[in-house]
Amino acid sequence: MILYTIYDHSVVMGSTSGNAENELGYSEMNINGVQVQVSRCGNSDYQIQRIISTNPYDFLNPMIQPGTTIPK
Repeated sequence: MILYTIYDHSVVMGSTSGNAENELGYSEMNINGVQVQVSRCGNSDYQIQRIISTNPYDFLNPMIQPGTTIPK
């Protein structure tokens, strides 16, 4: 069976020690209606790590590209 998903395989299949996203320091955030995966950088800023969307136009939006820093 093939499973097509936008989530990381460790999130879908589970982790032996709990939530895989929290172990890696990632969390999900909704920015302008688009779900993104972010990590904390600095005291109050977040950095986009991944776009979680099936809409191709979301990947063309320069405001939510991976590596972009978002103030808290």
